[in-house]
Amino acid sequence: MECNEYREKFIHESMSRQEKEEFVEHIKRCSGCRRFVERYNGARDFIKLRTEYIPSEFLEEKILSKIKTKRSIKMLYKVAVPTAVIMIIGLFFVIKPLSGRQIMYEKVASAGIEMLSSKRTTRTSTNSDFSYLVKIKYASDQF
Repeated sequence: MECNEYREKFIHESMSRQEKEEFVEHIKRCSGCRRFVERYNGARDFIKLRTEYIPSEFLEEKILSKIKTKRSIKMLYKVAVPTAVIMIIGLFFVIKPLSGRQIMYEKVASAGIEMLSSKRTTRTSTNSDFSYLVKIKYASDQF
């Protein structure tokens, strides 16, 4: 038998008992077939190890826990980040007008106080108090 025939039968494990004995003798003489068998057995053992390895329960739980943690972090980013952005934008639209109103109220109050304090010494009647209130109202309408 030639090397290629031996190798093919070796791979397919289709050698008879007598052919196996002949192949063992052939390997002793043929360095190419000997290297082929060594490499084939190494690759087969590696594949067997990769496919037949069963992790311990502890290792399996640890791996699954890390996967769940990564999933929950991704979910957090998918939900929390957009929510935070929406809240920040919403607060900007709520606080900005409120701060503008506060400035307006401060202007009205200071204008009203100024009007009242300028006439405080000459205030003599309730009718004049009413006119001051009208002026304050007028000042607040200006803002």
